[in-house]
Amino acid sequence: MTVESGSARSGRLSLHVLALNVGAAGLAAAVSRVLTGRAMRHAGVSAEVTDAWDGPELRLSCEDARAVAPGAGRLLREIAAAAGAGPEGGAEAGPEAAPEAAPEAAPEAALIPYRAWQALMAHWQVADGARAEITAPGLLTSPGGGAPEEPVFVFDHVGPPAPPPGWRLLSWYAPDAGVYHCSVRHAPTGHHLKVGSPRPGERKRAAELLRTWQAVTTELTASPGLPLCALHVPARRLVLGD
Repeated sequence: MTVESGSARSGRLSLHVLALNVGAAGLAAAVSRVLTGRAMRHAGVSAEVTDAWDGPELRLSCEDARAVAPGAGRLLREIAAAAGAGPEGGAEAGPEAAPEAAPEAAPEAALIPYRAWQALMAHWQVADGARAEITAPGLLTSPGGGAPEEPVFVFDHVGPPAPPPGWRLLSWYAPDAGVYHCSVRHAPTGHHLKVGSPRPGERKRAAELLRTWQAVTTELTASPGLPLCALHVPARRLVLGD
């Protein structure tokens, strides 16, 4: 990772999507066209297309998440359009295209999953250096004010880009940091919490963390005024085994 000055750092971006409405050869050609075309030049971006039983999969990575994360959704749409799977008919955005807008401030109810995550961190006495947050695309910040080193828990306020129609987002880490990457998507039906890990060996523990986070979020949703210290949080060793 590259340490930035101040309290933020940019790490590696990792994006994995499943394209259900294009062929592997067409997707590979579209990726090559977009990434090497005049309109889209992202230094350090690598791409891999593989064919799976339910459709081709695309993996994008970049050593500097800050350079790609703000426009990752637009990049996927351009690839889909170049493959004939998007509404843009293969048109590429010019280099002057504006970056994607930042998400609007969430209402109070949308903050409940974050408050529940904070409760976990407080009950488990997680040190500042072991937790971090993503408040801007591609940038990791530490609550202690310094550049985070190797955080264990990461809360992603920005979240992943919306995939093109017919595509499915399989994983998104921007930056690729932390052992457990926590994010939430808000919908009319409620909060959709997700915990992933860029470390394959931690997926089972990530699932346990998700169940615990969901339980605390449900409790806090039922009693929004409840102090975080009063929430029922199991011991960290019972959830993560450490």
